[in-house]
Amino acid sequence: MSNVENKKTQEMIGFYHQLNNKRQDTWVKLKKYTFHLSTSSRSSKGHNRLKKALELSLTSLESIEDYTAFPSKEDFRYLWIQFEQKDYVGLTHSVAQIHYFLENGTYRRKDVDLSLSTTESKANLEADDDNPHSIQGANKSR
Repeated sequence: MSNVENKKTQEMIGFYHQLNNKRQDTWVKLKKYTFHLSTSSRSSKGHNRLKKALELSLTSLESIEDYTAFPSKEDFRYLWIQFEQKDYVGLTHSVAQIHYFLENGTYRRKDVDLSLSTTESKANLEADDDNPHSIQGANKSR
């Protein structure tokens, strides 16, 4: 790795010792920012600050997530589209869904569709876990 690439990586990671910690913390921040943005009025004082923080978090995560299997580049494209179209409620659901799947490792067992709401996704996953005929249910009973 060249000296320039090493310096860029150190700047990106900041005070974190592991990139995974930065990734996890940034997803938590993004979830918080999207929620507050979706519930705030567009004329409020902090609205533009939240938008900027959300944009920085998305940019930071996008460079990290290029090296991971989930979320995919298409998933990130979808997040950016929602942000650019000012669909903050939809963005909140998508970010919450991705965060949930990352925290639980669910994306390893099941295909993820960001068009589903978080509640529907959780209900579908719980139904699969309870079903002994599904792959997840069969693995769980072993």
